[in-house]
Amino acid sequence: YYLNKKEYDNAAVYYKKSVEIEKTHIGTTHSSYGGSLLNLITTLYNNEQYNETNPYIEEYLEFLRYTLQRNFTVMSESEREKYWNSQSQILDNLLVTATYAALSNKQDASTLYNICLLSKSLLLDTSIKMEELLENTNNQSIKNTYKQLKSTEQELIKIENKDVSLT
Repeated sequence: YYLNKKEYDNAAVYYKKSVEIEKTHIGTTHSSYGGSLLNLITTLYNNEQYNETNPYIEEYLEFLRYTLQRNFTVMSESEREKYWNSQSQILDNLLVTATYAALSNKQDASTLYNICLLSKSLLLDTSIKMEELLENTNNQSIKNTYKQLKSTEQELIKIENKDVSLT
């Protein structure tokens, strides 16, 4: 109600309560908790209370890091790409919010750094986790299939590079 009426001070009070209640009763890994954090961050941003956003952005980054690492290991490549595209827009918005916080209060840029680090390291981290899972499996068929996939990908890259150099 307050958000629709653009009464951001009142809306922020209820979003803060929601975040605390969810943290206590359902935990910080539940999707509802992440949604409440985003609602609070957006409300504070809309109310130009940039200096108050950073602690909640940091909490959201922890939530997102956990969620992405848990979900990425079981997703297919196309599912990962689709999921990452949806999350990258959120990270872009958080980056803007954290920039305003840093500029308006001359705060350090550690939150900006953490956002960039999460977005850049996630795919690498996922790739490493997949490699570890494959190395530790006892299923030789999976290992052989993975080696064949890697070999085929390398051949494809060589062919694509030859095609580019010919044009």
